[in-house]
Amino acid sequence: MARQAAFLIEILAKDRPEELHEAYDDALALGPRWRASMQASLARMPLTAEV
Repeated sequence: MARQAAFLIEILAKDRPEELHEAYDDALALGPRWRASMQASLARMPLTAEV
């Protein structure tokens, strides 16, 4: 699953960076549990977190 997420993030960062940023902001706005989950996921994918 993490590989799929990393792949999708990489493609979106290249082809649709505005949409990726918007989706990230929307997810952050959903609350602390979403933020914690996203931070935990990105911690397991350090190269993706750089995108």
